[in-house]
Amino acid sequence: MFNKGLSGLLAVISITSSFAAISPANATQFSQSTKANYKNKYEYSKATEKKFKSEHEKSKGEEEETRKQYEKSKSAEDKFKSEHEKSKGEEEEARKQYEKSKSAEEEAKKQYENANRSNVSQSVKNAKKAAYEEAKTKTTKDLQKHQDCQGKTKENFKVYEEAKNKTTKDWQKHQDCQGKTKETLKVYEEAKNKTTKDLQKHQDCQGKTKETLKFYGEAKTKTIKDWQKHQDCQGKAKETLKAYEEAKNKTIEDLKKYEEVKIVLETPVETPVETPVETPVETPVETPVETPVETPVETPVETPVETPVKTPVVTESSTQKVPEPGTIIAILSMSGASVLLRRRKN
Repeated sequence: MFNKGLSGLLAVISITSSFAAISPANATQFSQSTKANYKNKYEYSKATEKKFKSEHEKSKGEEEETRKQYEKSKSAEDKFKSEHEKSKGEEEEARKQYEKSKSAEEEAKKQYENANRSNVSQSVKNAKKAAYEEAKTKTTKDLQKHQDCQGKTKENFKVYEEAKNKTTKDWQKHQDCQGKTKETLKVYEEAKNKTTKDLQKHQDCQGKTKETLKFYGEAKTKTIKDWQKHQDCQGKAKETLKAYEEAKNKTIEDLKKYEEVKIVLETPVETPVETPVETPVETPVETPVETPVETPVETPVETPVETPVKTPVVTESSTQKVPEPGTIIAILSMSGASVLLRRRKN
């Protein structure tokens, strides 16, 4: 009975000691490690959130830039189109002015030749004299008119030359405008294509903005979750630290109780000295012969012989002494386990 109780006591002490050896640092270290792990995850999520937010802002900036470029390309397109139409109008006006100047020149030349035409007989001349005079007058007039026409022709020629030069210039300008029109048309087509590409890029940026906004929202939500998990781990770390402190304190308390019990177990060596003193005094008259004879004979056979052999194997100290039979009772509580050690009476 005694050996069984002592074995239970040692087993409880061994378990408690093992817990005390493994739990203190490891429990807190595990909680701190978990806390650090989730903190790192939180920092990573925060950085990812910041990254997606930056990309979102960048996408919005690119979207705005492509929109401005689109408006600029559209304005340039309209400008080149207007210049193209203006060049075609100037070209047509120059052609009409050239035709008008050419017609005025031919009319002036025709009137000059008709004014100098006269060859008839005398009678006819007389008849024609008046006509001649008239013709002369008319010629004079025509000459004057011719001269006027010459002057006008010269003037018209001058105007014609100017018109021609202007026509040439206008033609050249028309050619230039044609070239410019082709060039502006090419630029317009390029601008139009660029506008299309910019519009496509703008639409892509809009899609990317929505996508990055979605990623940003997801990252933000994950950050909040990780932060909550981080907070939970902080609470768990505090809880495990509290449990560790309680277990540590209980281990110290149990170890203290164990030391007390150990002292009690080692103390009964003095009991056999006290017990023989009390027993012979109380019963010298009634059983002077029976008690001393029965007790020494039974005790060495039952208890002292069995106990000294088994005790050194179980206990750590080989010097532990087994108490004599008595009435000592010890109760030990370690880690919720109670061990009752009872000494048998004879």
